[in-house]
Amino acid sequence: MTELLIVASSARFLAEAAAAAGCAVSTVDGFADADLLRIARRALRVPLGEAGLDERAVRTACTKLLRESTFAGAIVGPGLDAHLDCLSWLHSQLPVYANAVETFALCRDRRRLYERLRNLDVPCPPEGDDVIGPVLHKRAGACGGGHVRFDNCSDTPDDEYRQDYLPGAIVSQLFLAGRGDAATVAWNTLWSSHHDAEHPFCYGGAINRTALSDRQRALSEGYAARIARDFPLVGLNCADYAVCGDEMYLLDLNPRPSATLQLHEDNAGSLFTAHIKTCRSSPISALTFPSSFLRRQESSERPQRSRTLSVQWVSPQPPP
Repeated sequence: MTELLIVASSARFLAEAAAAAGCAVSTVDGFADADLLRIARRALRVPLGEAGLDERAVRTACTKLLRESTFAGAIVGPGLDAHLDCLSWLHSQLPVYANAVETFALCRDRRRLYERLRNLDVPCPPEGDDVIGPVLHKRAGACGGGHVRFDNCSDTPDDEYRQDYLPGAIVSQLFLAGRGDAATVAWNTLWSSHHDAEHPFCYGGAINRTALSDRQRALSEGYAARIARDFPLVGLNCADYAVCGDEMYLLDLNPRPSATLQLHEDNAGSLFTAHIKTCRSSPISALTFPSSFLRRQESSERPQRSRTLSVQWVSPQPPP
């Protein structure tokens, strides 16, 4: 049986998808919880903070696992976006089914990212000196929302950026990319848990429902296609939008699978398999999916079963 190494702030959703696809897994994440231990052959826990996983601890844990087993490759999820050196190191140790480190670097550099997106006619919120308020401060490359806060101070640390707060629903587009092509898997509405007054935007879960119009869905599909072709992207990716009336603004581009994968994966791990195949340069047109994965134009007239993903933080450390 093929064994994969999974590194993520919370690895369970990827481990479940890999197991469904028939792969054995060992994991490095910030929890190593009971559910993960039932799936993974070995699960090592490393410190987790606002910037993601502790980079040094990740290298130590991965080195230990690499000495004990031979892995076919690695999968990265949330938690390493800001750690470009660690990503480069992981690529030097074994095949990594993920976007290039340069792509992670681009998505981490907000000014470069938004400039690139605007050149592709993808709307983005005002940031930097163009912010008129209310103002959000965000940590570049972080995930989970625990790093986002309201702050009107003008001083911004080097690893943070300022962005306009846009009221409205936050919608996540999960899409598959490969060979300059893109196919949307689903749109999901994201929730904030309002963990405490200092962390009002902590990730609190998601539901596979949105109030997007057909026009907005078509727009976001076009955005994903342009981005996938220009960057270029491979595998499963996620784009988060603020929906303000008829307008959509791309807030974050995550060049790796997101936790919303578990809202749509099937019992055969079809999406996980598609991620690996497109990372290996297979064209999307050559992939076969169950009919449930096909985007439905008539989704508003043909209700689907609602699936939710809820999160309750009981640890004092920031969420993944």
